Amino acid sequence: MTEIKFHESAEKHVSGEAVYVDDIVVSEQLLYGKVVYSPHARARIKAIYLDDARKLRGVHAVLSAANIPGQNQMGPVVHDEPCLAENEVQFIGQAVVLIAAESEEICRRAEQLIRIEYDPLPAVLTIDQAMQQNQLLGPERKIERGAPDDMLEKAS
Repeated sequence: MTEIKFHESAEKHVSGEAVYVDDIVVSEQLLYGKVVYSPHARARIKAIYLDDARKLRGVHAVLSAANIPGQNQMGPVVHDEPCLAENEVQFIGQAVVLIAAESEEICRRAEQLIRIEYDPLPAVLTIDQAMQQNQLLGPERKIERGAPDDMLEKAS
């Protein structure tokens, strides 16, 4: 292998010509988004207060799981993860609220006006703890194809 291959955008990156997200001219119709994350490894969500943030000038939407019509599920292949935490957060950084506003600064101010009351719960830190407490990250999945019991019977 004697040929050196460069990444398709390598020249633009090293020459300073690459365009980054912050370099893009923003349309006046564009809204900025911000996610409010859980600060707890595990906690029950007691209450979410969004009204003050929603009243802030320049805020177009402040959404929690209660505002999602239909199923609050997403995932790259199997839709088995909550888009926004509903009754309980299960890890630090789990999304709880979404904000859409006219600027990043307005998003930050709206976030400061949101109040979320949590009842912290003991964190599940090991696989053994999770199994003992039946605290699995998702529903148990069993993939079965054909008749494995019949095949095992024939094999013995």
